[in-house]
Amino acid sequence: MFKKEDYTSQYGSKEFWNEIYTKELEIFTDSDVTPKKDGVQKYIINWLLHQYKNNRDIHIIDLGCGAGAFLFDLAINGFGTLIGIDYSRNAVALTNSVIQKKSYDMYCIELDLTNVMECKRLGIFDIVHDKGTFDDISQRTENTKEMQRMYLKTVRNLMSKESIFIITSFCWTEDELVQLLSKQFVKDCKIPITGKFSKDINKLVTILVFRVK
Repeated sequence: MFKKEDYTSQYGSKEFWNEIYTKELEIFTDSDVTPKKDGVQKYIINWLLHQYKNNRDIHIIDLGCGAGAFLFDLAINGFGTLIGIDYSRNAVALTNSVIQKKSYDMYCIELDLTNVMECKRLGIFDIVHDKGTFDDISQRTENTKEMQRMYLKTVRNLMSKESIFIITSFCWTEDELVQLLSKQFVKDCKIPITGKFSKDINKLVTILVFRVK
């Protein structure tokens, strides 16, 4: 459960993420090591591979893409039009450096996802993906509820009635997410976490799929 005192966390700070990705960019520049995917990511990729096994030529946007690991995994698995968004300039620089060196067919841009009008210009996507971004916005120290509202409005503007919104949270429970998103979205399903450590992971992570109401 997400506690109100956690709103002051450093994870809601752009400066924190810029510092993190400055270090990763230096590592990549020196060694050409592609950012690695995390353990949770594989469950989403496997679910997508099953759901879209007959058609991977779809438009996917990754909100808060960080170093681009999810996008790179999608590209390796044959998914189509891919776009990454992040408000950290250093994260975007890192992602675009990898894209250029690996010749991936995608791009990443710097944009604050609470800037509703700018984000609306991006268009409509088949899949909108969020891994921890709503969590980070929930931890901003000023106008938290308003930031959440603006972010969710951005998500809605990127979707059609046929689109899906995949959200991974490390802070909110399933019930809490359903309630927080209830004004504009309805839960479609929960992406299962299976395997050796699934019981422990399920206590820490929630992965849900939503559709527009």
